[in-house]
Amino acid sequence: MRVPLLLSPAVVKAIKLSWVSVWIWADFRPGRSMSKRIDKSWRVFASVENGEHDRCADFFLRPDGTFGFEEFRRDVEDAGEWTPVQYYSVVEFETACAAYEAAEWSIPWLAEILIRAPHLRKTA
Repeated sequence: MRVPLLLSPAVVKAIKLSWVSVWIWADFRPGRSMSKRIDKSWRVFASVENGEHDRCADFFLRPDGTFGFEEFRRDVEDAGEWTPVQYYSVVEFETACAAYEAAEWSIPWLAEILIRAPHLRKTA
């Protein structure tokens, strides 16, 4: 199964592609599928919630040195548990900066929060 991820021009440039926007197909590999939790071997170094505290984006570092992010939601019907809402965690980035940029482009509410509170942008 493959899932598309639309990346910003800067991220596209960072991965050395020549056109302005592109659909990147992230292949699902064994051990990389979406689960209720981020893999225990991944170290979450930043977690950003929206103003309503019902959405969250986690940024993490994998043991192989790649970075990633995932978006979660928290609803009453889920008993307050954080539930992943996308398949972003399957995409690997070389830097935390690239992961943040892709997340800001992909998660509608995130960019405004990081602009207002830049201290939430952390690195591993």
